[in-house]
Amino acid sequence: MQLTRKKIRGSLGAAVCTLLAAPVVEGKLATDGQWTIDSAALLYVEGGGRVVAFEPVVKVSKVYDDSSRLDMQLTLDSLTGSSPNGASPTNRVQTFTRSSGSDQYVAQVGEIPLDNSFRDQRSSLNIHWEEPWSRLSRLSLGGHFSDEFDFQSVGVQTGLSHDFNQRNTTLSASIGIEADRIFPDGGVPEAFSVMKVATGDDDDDDDDDDDDKKDDPKFKGDDDGIKNNRQSSAYKTVYELLLGFTQVLNRKMLIQVNYLMSESTGYHTDPFKVLSRVDATSGETLLLENGGYLYEKRPEERLKQSLFSLLKYHVASHSVMDTSYRYLRDDWGVRSHTMVMQYNWQMGDNQVVSPSFRYYVQSAADFYHHSLLANERIPDFASSDVRLAAFNATTLGVKYTLPLGVGVMTTRLSWYQQKGESFPADAVGIQKELELFPDLDALIVQLGYRFSW
Repeated sequence: MQLTRKKIRGSLGAAVCTLLAAPVVEGKLATDGQWTIDSAALLYVEGGGRVVAFEPVVKVSKVYDDSSRLDMQLTLDSLTGSSPNGASPTNRVQTFTRSSGSDQYVAQVGEIPLDNSFRDQRSSLNIHWEEPWSRLSRLSLGGHFSDEFDFQSVGVQTGLSHDFNQRNTTLSASIGIEADRIFPDGGVPEAFSVMKVATGDDDDDDDDDDDDKKDDPKFKGDDDGIKNNRQSSAYKTVYELLLGFTQVLNRKMLIQVNYLMSESTGYHTDPFKVLSRVDATSGETLLLENGGYLYEKRPEERLKQSLFSLLKYHVASHSVMDTSYRYLRDDWGVRSHTMVMQYNWQMGDNQVVSPSFRYYVQSAADFYHHSLLANERIPDFASSDVRLAAFNATTLGVKYTLPLGVGVMTTRLSWYQQKGESFPADAVGIQKELELFPDLDALIVQLGYRFSW
């Protein structure tokens, strides 16, 4: 379930980076030549017994006498729980095959089908080096490597920044490339192939059944494109361009604007997600032998563009307000808006309290379908992944920073809620009585400690 994991890890990574970037309490900032250790642990728990994630992170940094800087970050995380497989709820018990093809799981009547075998561990290493290029310019180089059970990623990045206007204005640019490989247990399913149910035995009768299925046009891909071939792995390449502008407006205000373009080619489909084929009148999911569940298919190219703006305002002698907005669009039809506000209030004894609010809303991808009608031709692309649906999400959090011993301790508590279109207008039959996009709640707890030597 690599793509699902990647989405969760993206959210968790942003949260951990926020924790690692905790406000620096006076007297705790490392000087040149010192090493700084940022450590953090995050616990993410979804309601309803779904995904639970635990992610420890250690970041080691050093600023050298010539203003060069080295950052190294190691991330280890573990995910368990249940994850939606993309199929729709229906009025009967549903049985699904796991990716290996050797085991099954069941969804009860009216339930969103959840694969409770959601298990994985990942290790990731990021290295970033920055050094003066000239008196007013800095050059950066970086790379990352990530490895998990069925997914590997490696990437490199380089950038250049230049200061103007007595260092009150900074322009920056960076480029990066990432290569991903996915190799799920059981292989990568052919797009729109029928999900088979494992029988657990290999007798001759089963072989005869398989031979009979080969004569069925549904399993040949003649009309609906349904096939059953699998390959061991698939690949994707991502290219990124980032342009940045930072301006100090006055002694209390700073703005930042970034433009990011990301182009990816290769395998974008989630090999663990299926779509339900339903009767156009009753809305009931077809039986397996009638092609009730098909593996999804997404385009092999994706172009994303985003514009990010940040305003940092020094409200009072010990308070800073951060307000940011990001607009994203891609050629899949997704449009999203992200608004974040955080208020950093420094109290006595160098303690900092930082309440925050985040709101996210997006439109659906052009090829998003909560299910496919059996009397219609299968489209070129289709996915029922709710992450490609229209939805909105709210995050409320508070962070507390406290000098402790030789360093600084930070804790954070956040509550996340996601809402989508539970009863869409294009639902048919019994689907109108079932919740196709249930609300999701999650609790995020973080603990971190920073010190220098």
